Amino acid sequence: AKDSVLMMLTGNVDQTTAAQAINRGHVFRFLNKPCSPETMDAAIAAGMRQYELVTAERVLLRETLAGSIRLLTDAMTLSRPSLAVATASVRVSTQRIANKIGLSSDWRLPIAASLSLLGFAVMRDLSDQAMFEDANLSECAKAGAKLLHHIPRLAQVSEIVAQSRDDTPFHALSASSAVALPARVLQVAIDIERVRRGACRPADITG
Repeated sequence: AKDSVLMMLTGNVDQTTAAQAINRGHVFRFLNKPCSPETMDAAIAAGMRQYELVTAERVLLRETLAGSIRLLTDAMTLSRPSLAVATASVRVSTQRIANKIGLSSDWRLPIAASLSLLGFAVMRDLSDQAMFEDANLSECAKAGAKLLHHIPRLAQVSEIVAQSRDDTPFHALSASSAVALPARVLQVAIDIERVRRGACRPADITG
């Protein structure tokens, strides 16, 4: 299992073997035969503490990340209640497109969709209709990406949001980019919402 704490008990006392086992195999403890019960007990106790530390850190990170996302979405919808409906629509469209093209397992996409309009929380004096004008969406993407960039583990989500209003044609994007395709999925989902709201026509959408 991914969180397993590994220990190695062997009669081979070669130090090179021990070093390789620890460095390459991620072995937590290397024990030589014969191994006394006291040494074995101490190693098992240390292994249990290590397991608790690793799993607790992972749970803390997951819950902190989830809490940060909830805080941001709540702040966004409290600032502009109308964004709740628009965000839900973008999220549904994003998931449908992802399912169609085999990106349904990409954990970044639903988060990026949920926070794609976050930038509007700090942009004032815009009507609901004006928000979905292309220039304002570009500013929203920049502002939202800037807010997200400082949250651990959301750097790529920040990039997806930032690039979701990139005008570069898809075929011209770097094939090695880890966020190019998710960003385009989000772009299409937002453009679907723009069309639904009458902010543009399908013929006006390019890229």
